[in-house]
Parts: sequence; C-alpha cells; structure tokens
Amino acid sequence: MIEARFGHVNLIARDWRALARFYTDLFGCVLVPPERDYAGPDLERGTGVPGAALRGAHLRLPGLGPDGPTPEIYQFSAMPDGLAPAWRSPQQGPMGTGPAMGMGSQAGVSAESATEAHTLS
Repeated sequence: MIEARFGHVNLIARDWRALARFYTDLFGCVLVPPERDYAGPDLERGTGVPGAALRGAHLRLPGLGPDGPTPEIYQFSAMPDGLAPAWRSPQQGPMGTGPAMGMGSQAGVSAESATEAHTLS
C-alpha cells in the first residue's frame, strides 16, 4: 500500500463566494487567506480550457486543525460553455496531487489515461 493523505478537494462553482458562504454558515468552515487567482499556460493545459482563469479560496474544515484537508472553491472568470462535470484522479499531472505526493509511478496510471477526464453522471 502506498502512503498518502487526503489533502484537498477542488470544487468549481458559478459563484465561489456563495458556495464558500454555504460551507462556512452550514458546517462552520473557515476561509483560509489569501484569496487565490490563477491563470496562464499551466492552468489552460491542466483544465483543457483555453484562456482559463480561476479565482477562489481554500476553506478549513472544522475539527481537523491547520494541517487538515481543505476544500478549494473556485470559479472561472468566464464559465466555459458545455463544460461537463468531471473529476480528475490524483495522478493526473499538473492539476492533480499525485506527483506532489510521490504517487505518480506507484499508482499504475499510464500517460494516456492521465489525460482523460471522467464525467460524473
């Protein structure tokens, strides 16, 4: 078994502030400054969205301390048309968490499968 820890989950919302408010009001999450702004070739490549720009923040989950996992809530500066809900596995390169956790080669994911997006139904 590989050693890994759950570090974060990324959510894309139409209004990141409204979704963050939902989590802070309902579950007692706390915003973790600073707000984040991302754009550039790495983000475009990682999301597959030309001209991608994201803005958002991390939240701290109640009871898990400063090193606990964080939901990250972002919104695209312009929501791409027809962008299907999808998940990215931890091994999926620059936007995933796999290489940072040392999981890349141990997870048995090929370069071809690492670029696939998986649609949720």
